[in-house]
Amino acid sequence: MYYSFLKGIHLLGITLFFGNVIVTGVWKIFANRTRSGNIISFAQRMVNKTDWLFTLTGGSLLTASGILMAIESGYHFINDRWLFIGIILFGLSTIFWLVELIPLQIKLTKISKTFNHSSKITDEYWALERRWFLIGWAGTILPLINFYLMIFKPF
Repeated sequence: MYYSFLKGIHLLGITLFFGNVIVTGVWKIFANRTRSGNIISFAQRMVNKTDWLFTLTGGSLLTASGILMAIESGYHFINDRWLFIGIILFGLSTIFWLVELIPLQIKLTKISKTFNHSSKITDEYWALERRWFLIGWAGTILPLINFYLMIFKPF
């Protein structure tokens, strides 16, 4: 019963985490394609808010429930390579998010606050946006690999 509860929390965490990570990227792509300062500015503000609300919450639920499920199931972080690699991948993704993506998002939001409907989007904004996009992909691919490892436990 306890394990099933933890699994439910884990599934909620993965839903919040991946749901926001993937939707945020798609949302930003569509907002940027409009080239409208107002839309880009709004989307950028929402990326920050939803990251704190959904990505942080989902990641926290994943981490806590994952550790407790591993302990409950008798898995060992060192002996079970799939779990060890999964923890490293999730940790790297978290580092990307905390060290690179959040600071970039804050800069992008500050810049985008000056935009209006007819504003020319600055070259600085687009350069930071490209960096956010590339690092964001790296930060998304790692948990997707982790997702595979957690389901199939290949080694």
